[in-house]
Amino acid sequence: MDFTLLRLLLALSVVFVHFHHLTGVAVDWAPGLSSTVAVQGFFVVSGWIVTASCESSSGNGAFFVRRLARLYPLYAVVVIAQAFGVCVLMGFPDNAAGALLRYLAANLAFANFLEPSLLGFLDRAAVPAINPSLWTLKIEVLFYLTVPALVILQRRFGLKALLGLFAASTLFFYVVEPLSPELAKQLPGQLRFFIAGMVCRLLLVRGHAPRRWDSAVLAVVGLGGLALAQRFDSSLAMAALQPVFVTAFVAAAGALLPRPAGAPDISFGVYLVHAPLIQFALYAGWLPAGTLGMIWVLAITLTVSAASYYFIERPAIRAGGRWSKRLSNPARAHGAIAGIT
Repeated sequence: MDFTLLRLLLALSVVFVHFHHLTGVAVDWAPGLSSTVAVQGFFVVSGWIVTASCESSSGNGAFFVRRLARLYPLYAVVVIAQAFGVCVLMGFPDNAAGALLRYLAANLAFANFLEPSLLGFLDRAAVPAINPSLWTLKIEVLFYLTVPALVILQRRFGLKALLGLFAASTLFFYVVEPLSPELAKQLPGQLRFFIAGMVCRLLLVRGHAPRRWDSAVLAVVGLGGLALAQRFDSSLAMAALQPVFVTAFVAAAGALLPRPAGAPDISFGVYLVHAPLIQFALYAGWLPAGTLGMIWVLAITLTVSAASYYFIERPAIRAGGRWSKRLSNPARAHGAIAGIT
């Protein structure tokens, strides 16, 4: 199962939605996938592939090193770059140093909700956050921290352990959402999407290539799941079934979409880069009007994301792979550090 193209499509869906929310301009030709369903799709994919990564790791240390190398370098670069960009645009006022330190401390620790903006940069903006995409990253990180325990529970108690956690997460969402929608969409409430990805992966035959009739069935299941997910993305009554709808779409798309051999996975860059680009362009008056503005954002976002993949993400991933191997072979790691190998 390959999710490279699906993740890019999900990231682009978030771009289209954010462009509309940040600029107020609707782009008629943009896909209709809601940002809520796109983010839920990312969580399902993470539950699927991150669990597989954990199971294939030689230990928890190696797993966490690979996850850190995959997520943090580009995230940190984007946070630092957007903070520096704000300081430049605001002319480095007298209070810049303290505000900058607070902003970096909060955002580099994935607590962007504490300091969503800097130096009054977006006080009059429609969305007063430099990068409104960052809220999901703390959820991803917290999920990564729980994965080893989830794998142990699944191995010891089977699917019933995961289904129990799914039920608990769903119950949390039902109880908390009427009181605090913001809290309900954090990890306890979102865990049900990660768990759905884990369960789906366990149920499906790995490496199965769909036959013709399988492909037709998958297409119907995927489109049905997508239609239902779109219809009930904000429905409290259907919260228990929403992960099922989204997972049906994700599994079908992962099986049916072509596998771009050798193509870079730029979805993470697209997800991180587009929103601050739009915010800076709006503030500076650089963003072209209407559809041309959307094309401008897409072109720059894709270009920057591709460069980020080759110059930041891929080297970091390779370094993480090397360090994870050293963690799995302490004798070799000691020799390398001592200059023996």
